[in-house]
Amino acid sequence: QATISESAANLTQVLRVSASDVDEGNNGLIHYSIIKGNEERQFAIDITSGQVALIGKLDYEATPAYSLVIQAVDSGTIPLNSTCTLNIDILDEND
Repeated sequence: QATISESAANLTQVLRVSASDVDEGNNGLIHYSIIKGNEERQFAIDITSGQVALIGKLDYEATPAYSLVIQAVDSGTIPLNSTCTLNIDILDEND
């Protein structure tokens, strides 16, 4: 769960998601992606750190909240994955 002002600047960091893998070496590397809920392309996720950032212009009146489904995939021979949902509430500003 996160909140961000509709007047937030581009590249404002929203939240960092995190997953862990007990494998060693390259098999333990995890890659993150937004697989649902970002149709307006308002947010981006760093593929290696899981940091979610704002890359668009928010408008509370148009979209007061977002629900992003984020996937973490390991780098094993048979990749394992997990998902989580990040709910982002937009804070209304006088405009």
